[in-house]
Amino acid sequence: MMRSDHDARPAAAVRYRLLPYRYQQIALVVLLGVVALGTLVHEVWQLATLEAPLAAQKQSVLNQWFVKKGWGWTGAALLVYCVTSGARTAGWRDGALAGLIRWLVATLYWAVMTQALVGDSLTGRVYRYTGSCALPAVPPEALGTSMAADGASPLEQRMVRDALTCRTQGGTWTGHDVSGHCLLLLHCILVSIEEIQLAARVYRAKCLKDRPVSRDDRVLPPLTTVAGPESGVVDGLLLETEAPQPPTHPGLTRRHSPSSAALAAKAAREGRVLVPDATCAARDELVDLDEIPVHVPHPLDFPMGTLESASLLLLLVLIVVWLTMLAITALFYHTWQEKLTGTLVGVLYWIGAYGCVRL
Repeated sequence: MMRSDHDARPAAAVRYRLLPYRYQQIALVVLLGVVALGTLVHEVWQLATLEAPLAAQKQSVLNQWFVKKGWGWTGAALLVYCVTSGARTAGWRDGALAGLIRWLVATLYWAVMTQALVGDSLTGRVYRYTGSCALPAVPPEALGTSMAADGASPLEQRMVRDALTCRTQGGTWTGHDVSGHCLLLLHCILVSIEEIQLAARVYRAKCLKDRPVSRDDRVLPPLTTVAGPESGVVDGLLLETEAPQPPTHPGLTRRHSPSSAALAAKAAREGRVLVPDATCAARDELVDLDEIPVHVPHPLDFPMGTLESASLLLLLVLIVVWLTMLAITALFYHTWQEKLTGTLVGVLYWIGAYGCVRL
């Protein structure tokens, strides 16, 4: 059986584009730049040997009550914002429910990476399996045959397998400590930015599709033409009906054929306007006013509810705080290897959930 050309045509391959939006590229460059520059200063000036400023110390209020509980602050604000902005822009089912699901997935990623849900977290397991414990020296007589209450000899008790036990016995645990601050702060910043931008894009698309508009909302390109002996004027635009002359505006027809003139005259009688469309300039066509794109203001120009406004304001403030703490972390804490892995894990979810867009 002969196959038709249509059957033989290969199916279009699904393509994905990484970080297609400009704000994503800017955000990635800025955040990676902060981490890289802070790490460079840390390594060159050996800031790890110096005492950090009060605001940068581990026991500071900013670290204990904000960074340590970073996803609690960000997650609470994001939950309210995702639900309220989703309901406003796309309805409860397509907007609020979808936002709630995205919030749950982002929270699950944070929990798996940083929290001990079932055993250690993933970053905790890396720290444990790559580490070892250095305990203080013990006199030889202490390593005799005396047994502890659990039946283990002193030598067996010194075979420490985790950092907590090592520290309780006065030892020092050395392992690859994935920077939890880099991971958490990058995760909070990037997810917050994406949810704010996502609500804006959805709302603009909804406005373009559903919002009733008037002539005043439409963006009309400038029009200049040479009128023929008999011309009609509609809304201040010159429309030729007979004996056309070569137009000076590239968007008008190459030749005002009778069909074009008849179309213009009919539009004038019906109170409609034909204008040059910038997208059709290469084909020199006239289009109906109804086909001209609508100028839609930015979503933040429209009033939002109290909860949505408050959650958005909190997210913007938190983004600034997290960016500051990210710079402090890069300057004073962790080795460059630990900050590198923390940064990679911190952007991993963002790239997979928001940055890889199907074309």
